[in-house]
Order: sequence, then C-alpha cells, then structure tokens
Amino acid sequence: MTSSGWAVYWLLRDTRDTLNLLPPPPTRLACISQGGGAEFLKGVDMAKPISFGGRSFKTKKQAIEFCRGLLSSGFLGVGDQKDLASLLELHPDYEEKAGPGVEMFYLDKDPWGKTCFHIQRVDGTTDNFSYLACINGANSPLQDFMAACRSAVVEDINAFRAAALAATQACPVSEEPLTGENCHVDHTYPNTFKSLCLAFLGSLGAEPEDYPIAKDGYGEAFQHKEHADLFREYHQEHATLRLLHKRVNLSLGDRRPALD
Repeated sequence: MTSSGWAVYWLLRDTRDTLNLLPPPPTRLACISQGGGAEFLKGVDMAKPISFGGRSFKTKKQAIEFCRGLLSSGFLGVGDQKDLASLLELHPDYEEKAGPGVEMFYLDKDPWGKTCFHIQRVDGTTDNFSYLACINGANSPLQDFMAACRSAVVEDINAFRAAALAATQACPVSEEPLTGENCHVDHTYPNTFKSLCLAFLGSLGAEPEDYPIAKDGYGEAFQHKEHADLFREYHQEHATLRLLHKRVNLSLGDRRPALD
C-alpha cells in the first residue's frame, strides 16, 4: 500500500470487526450484464437499472457516478464498505477477487497513478478491483486485447507525460494550467488508441483471440513478451500523443480533432 492507502487502512481498522464484509464465496455469482471496462463504455446499455448495497440506481450511469464520488472522496466509511462488499459480488471474477474472504476495502493508487478500490482479504493479501467490471460485466475479447495493449505501452505513456509536463504549462484546448493530478495523455484523433489497436490487428490479419491474455492484480497483459513488444513498436511508430486537461479529454469522447 502507498502512504495514502495505509492512512485509510488505519482509520478503518477499528471498525473492521463490525463490518463482516464477505465470507469465502460458495459459488460463482453471475455478472449482471455483458459490457465493457474502464475505457469501453460505448455500446453498453447505460440506461439499465442496477442495485447493490441496498441502493437502487435508475441507470448504470448513475451507479458509475456514485462510485466515482467514492473514489474522489478520499475516505471510505462503514456504509461505503458495505456498499462495496455488495458491489464486488457483481464482479465477473468475484471468486478470485474475494479469495478466502474480504476483511475491508481501501483506496490506493494503481500503477498509472489513478485512485482505485482495493481489497484487504482476511489472510492479509490484497488486490484491486474495477467497479466498471462490476457494473458492466465481463470484457469482450477485443476489450481484453486493448487493455493488454495499454499495459504494453504504459511506460511510454508515463515517460511522455513526464516530459510533456516539463515542457507544457497549459492545456492546448482549454488553456487551463496542467499538473500531474489533472492531466491525461490523449491519442490525437483520428489515431485514437482504439483505432491503433484495430489497425495493428488489421496489419497482421489477426483477431484479438490470437493473443493470449493474462490477468494480474491491475488488469490485463499479454502472456507473451514478444506480443507486447510488437504492439509497443507499432504504437511508437504510429501514435501521436498530446497532454490535455482531464476534463477536456473526458469530454471529447471518441471525437478528438487534432489541433490546428
């Protein structure tokens, strides 16, 4: 855990005995729908209602906004713990995530510097989980492939972010000041990240299923290093990156016109 994660851990330690969150899963729970992960919301039926933790949401979008609010709050109370325990039961890999049983949940950073939900199990082991996977269901083969592609280039993306922050003071679209906390690395339209992944497959006449994917604590990765290296080389040759304020990047969606 990072220092922020430990801080939340100690704040919740004294209440964990009253939570009685999740026992070992007796059976695999069915996921609520088929859909996407963190960056694949397009095409998911966001108008479908969902319930967890005694809460009912008219749409998946409302549930996603609720979870994002928990992440941005910086603290998980007892009620939040119970909500997350119920939410985790909807995860397509619930048995693997819960393990021998969940003692508590806490907030911590992932390798990309984003705050996400983490699990402290009763045996002392930890893991993270995606609330989007809980709400939207299991990824398609293409979504898993794209997630593995993103893992393959994460070092390049982080290096670009660091260099661009040193050279760029403001977002080129909104002119807002950029910091390490409020910036996103954007793949300039029309070569969006999804377009690059599809073009990579097309250049090889391949399908997502042709690339074995391994799942670790933070998502998907190629099982074979040569596959990761191959996509990384393709990405380095064809991607055009820019640094945007995260609000601008999220508002652009799939339509990211290049700057003049």
